Amino acid sequence: RLRLGRRIGFDPRLWAGFVVQDVEVSDLDEDGVPLELYDQYDRELTRLYGLSFDLSSRRVDNQLIPHDGYSLALGSVFYSRHLGSEFDITTAELRGDWYTPTWTTDEGTQPVLHLEFNIAAQQPYDETPRVPYSARYFLGGTNSLRGYQFRGVGPMATLSREPRGGETQMFGTFEWFYPLHATTQPGTYRKLEVLRGGLFFDYGLLDPESWSLNFDELRTSAGFTLGLTYPIPITLNFGYPIREFD
Repeated sequence: RLRLGRRIGFDPRLWAGFVVQDVEVSDLDEDGVPLELYDQYDRELTRLYGLSFDLSSRRVDNQLIPHDGYSLALGSVFYSRHLGSEFDITTAELRGDWYTPTWTTDEGTQPVLHLEFNIAAQQPYDETPRVPYSARYFLGGTNSLRGYQFRGVGPMATLSREPRGGETQMFGTFEWFYPLHATTQPGTYRKLEVLRGGLFFDYGLLDPESWSLNFDELRTSAGFTLGLTYPIPITLNFGYPIREFD
């Protein structure tokens, strides 16, 4: 991906760019894989070339471990055969994060509330019947629904029981972090959070169709987190499914 951006005001930025994806599928398991993946196996190479347009804004007090602020991003990609792509697909995605301190402890540290929301959809058009398997959305795992298997949320292939992916997704989290240990920054009176714990509630939904969400199939999970914030952010998440289906 190559992007050029321009700042409009203090925080917002507009971006435009070109996206190139070349995917080769080989060495498939003989005991069965999703049929959508066989479509790419028959091709020598899957090419997705398109134009991207993004609008983003971010204002946080710390880039790695935010305690206060927000980030917002709206993006779209237009894959077209006129640009060398093998598929005609449009994508749209909205991502948002909001952080706010809940109070200040006696040590001078601040517990933090974090809200995250993501929604995205893909739309094939012209002669493209569906989005290729390697470009579809998948849910489940550390980055979306903690407590579920990797790609374990959403429709499964009937025979292989492998994930089929989807063309519309929505997921997010409610998190609350509490500082367990802090140290004083050398040369200042500022407290540095070193160790934190927290609680979270995740939710997510994956639909095989474009611009479609069936909230009867909403998945949720809850759990706790423990991790370092300084000098290197390292987090352990322990999630447990609440609302799950086959």
